[in-house]
Amino acid sequence: MQKILVTTDFSDKSKAGILFAIQLASQSQLELTFFHTYRIIATNAWNFTRIEEYEQEEEKIVLKNLSKFVEKMYKKLNLPKSNKNLVIKNAIDTQRSIMDYAAENKFD
Repeated sequence: MQKILVTTDFSDKSKAGILFAIQLASQSQLELTFFHTYRIIATNAWNFTRIEEYEQEEEKIVLKNLSKFVEKMYKKLNLPKSNKNLVIKNAIDTQRSIMDYAAENKFD
């Protein structure tokens, strides 16, 4: 099965790519992975424990937002959700993060 990495920044412009990927996957055997990078900036006034807690809280929020965003696209096309994964990554360099993840996981 081919693996397709579908990136999004939650913008209206990224919806077109997501919709295309979902339609393509509905017509063939494709595994979709929806990928979003984000950046967490913590204040220097926090201790290490508070920074870790904040990062975990933000990670949950970002993953929930990605899930909702992708679900809306499936609903828009009236298609069942299948063969999809959700991945988020805290990164400074979005492009490098995407390229590294795609290479490490051997996406088509």
